[in-house]
Amino acid sequence: MKKFERILLYFALIVIIAGCFFAVSCGEPNAEQNTPEQKASPGLSLIDADGNTVMLSDFVGKTVVINFWATWCSPCVGELPEFYDVYKEYSDRVEFLFVNIQEASDEEHVKAFLADNGYELPLYFDPSLELQMRFDVTAIPTTVFIDACGEYEKTQVGSMSRDELIAIIEDLIPKG
Repeated sequence: MKKFERILLYFALIVIIAGCFFAVSCGEPNAEQNTPEQKASPGLSLIDADGNTVMLSDFVGKTVVINFWATWCSPCVGELPEFYDVYKEYSDRVEFLFVNIQEASDEEHVKAFLADNGYELPLYFDPSLELQMRFDVTAIPTTVFIDACGEYEKTQVGSMSRDELIAIIEDLIPKG
């Protein structure tokens, strides 16, 4: 009986050690986990509020927060005050891209909406939908976070509070 218990104990120990190793190795970031597309795809472009083409690669070196939204989306509009406050507080260290979707044909309406509500935000459009497809945006609001090295870090689907937004940003801002 003692031999059976000893074998069972060794087996349990091996399973625990293997489980710990697996948990630790899964917790480390690597290219396979860094989806979509490992990097934030520097070839991606947007159109700014003035009609200029802007490349996502232009923002490498800064933490980037991309918020996909629309004026007709109640949760999007509901989180704008929180995003605006965080934008004002962090815009010197973080690049914010407020990407309006599905309203590119009515850009003046979107600009008027922001002005009427007192939001002076960096507004962009994605008429080719390439950025939305790259980050698999299927619902709005969706917020994508990219670190200063251009590495995709996280996507948050749904509204975010000021505290949630700040916590993620603080984790991504380069220290020192």
